[in-house]
Amino acid sequence: MNTNKSLADAEIKECVGSYNFSVRVESDTETLSALENSPFIISLKATILQDKKVLGIGRANSILSPKNKYIKNAVIYCFNAAIVDGFSKAVKILDNLPLKADAQKESLEEEPDLEGRDRQAYFTNDDNLKYASDKQRNFLKKLVSKCKDSNKREYENKLQSPYLSSFEASTIIKNLLTK
Repeated sequence: MNTNKSLADAEIKECVGSYNFSVRVESDTETLSALENSPFIISLKATILQDKKVLGIGRANSILSPKNKYIKNAVIYCFNAAIVDGFSKAVKILDNLPLKADAQKESLEEEPDLEGRDRQAYFTNDDNLKYASDKQRNFLKKLVSKCKDSNKREYENKLQSPYLSSFEASTIIKNLLTK
């Protein structure tokens, strides 16, 4: 019997690997020009790239003081903060990156627990498996989060399963809306 953890293992396996990103750090002239009356501000901009495509742009600034002995620390803080900000903004885009070719090939060749999946799946007239769409899952998440039903934990577990069928999701939505 598959548990939620074992179902997640296949998804985790697809994420494991090496990814190549490049980071371009430069002086943030836009911020500096906006704050031109502040001569003790330094500002950096970090652009996160993958294959020459911009994934995110991070910005950070730091204040230098004439009395500050730790100018290097202020600059390093600004540098690190700009990179972290860039990656935090890139996270939304990373969701849309294609899987690595090897991971895609493996995921197509390996079909975990077909019997269990087929028991939960809804078949269309074409006999193609139809899983819950992202739109269905998002709507169901909103409903379950507001749910005060004793079955809330069961609904949450089903939502985490990659094998949630469209039919089953529709049934749960219908049940939650009629309560």
